[in-house]
Order: sequence, then structure tokens, then C-alpha cells
Amino acid sequence: MTGAALRRLAVVLTGTALGGTPPLIAAGPAEAQGCAAPATRVVRDVPWAQQLLAPQRAWVLTHGEGVVVAVVDTGVSAASPALAGAVSAGRDVTTNSRVDSDCSGHGTFIAGLIAARPVTGTGFIGFAPAVRILPVRVTTDQNQIDAAKLASGIRAAVDGGARVVAVALGTTADTPALRRAVGYAASHDALVVASTDAPDMSAGGPVYPAALPGVVAVASAG
Repeated sequence: MTGAALRRLAVVLTGTALGGTPPLIAAGPAEAQGCAAPATRVVRDVPWAQQLLAPQRAWVLTHGEGVVVAVVDTGVSAASPALAGAVSAGRDVTTNSRVDSDCSGHGTFIAGLIAARPVTGTGFIGFAPAVRILPVRVTTDQNQIDAAKLASGIRAAVDGGARVVAVALGTTADTPALRRAVGYAASHDALVVASTDAPDMSAGGPVYPAALPGVVAVASAG
């Protein structure tokens, strides 16, 4: 994929933080015990954010075929009906184990926004519904973010072949490791797209890695 096409895809991905609920993102039987309960509401209509952003305008260029998008988060459930066949084994940066499961559900939600395939009876489709999702787990609780693990996760995403690295987690800690990780991604022609939200924002200030040069920062609305 050319740099221009990759940036077009990145523009599509930046719309994911505007909201909208993906179709049923359910944990598999092995994940259900001791984990967040799977979603029970199925979105029948096309969500307002999808209507507003109209991703189909970008689909004349690409659906994301052949592109690996890393979700640096809590993991991604390969058992999600909307993500069937789209999720790689991935990597947990703490345990080095496979991570195609998600007790929290946060990473699976983000992956659904990015890459949910069409499912009969639902109105939601991911913004790049042909990409391959590479899950990278850096935490099991989206409210507990360690900057060092976040940096390791970005590097693991790049080493795993991701061309786009989606980071829906953030921290107010501006660390050399995070800066080096973003630089590492840039040096490998991988684009980091990061949220401007962080659990430790009570003191104000910028959020990282979203605030770093070269990162596409995404703010939420609605």
C-alpha cells in the first residue's frame, strides 16, 4: 500500500473515536468466567457516527485489504462474531503469550470499530472492514496504564508487521521510552493513531503518545 493510501486509511481510522456501538462483541466460553460480561445489545440501525462520517466514501479507494492494524490495548477476542477470521494470535508484552482473548472487552470494542465485518441483522460495519487485526495486550484494565508497557506494545505492534498502530489508551507521562517507540514506528513506516483520553487526566496537560510529533491524535465526542 502506498503512503498516500495508508494515510487515507488512517483518516478512516481516526473516525472510530467519534462513537457508535459496534455489533455484538461477545467473549468466548473460555473467556466468560471471571471476565466482563459480553455485550447483549445488537445494533440494528446504522449508528449516528457512521452516518456522519460515511466511511463508504473511502471504500472506493480501499477497505484495508492486505493491511495489518495493531490494537494496543487489553487484547482482542477472536470469538467476537463481528471479528470472525480477522484476529491474529497477537502478543502480550508482559507474558509473551498469545492474546486473541479479552477479559476487559475494551480492546475488542476498539477492534470492532476499526474492522468489524458485516453481520446479518446489524447496521454497524467497521471503518476498515477488510484489515487484519493484530492484538497487543499492554494491560488488562484500561484504567491502569503503564507507560513502559505502552512503549513496548507499540514496538511489538511494529515488529508484528502492523502498518497502522491504534492506541486507544493514553498516559500523562511523557517518557523517553514512549518517544523512542513512536520514532521506531515512524522509522518502519508505521503510523501511530492514538487517543487524547487518559485515566490520569485530573491534573490536566497533554496525553501521550497522542501528543508526540508524528502521531495522529484522536479526540472522542458524543
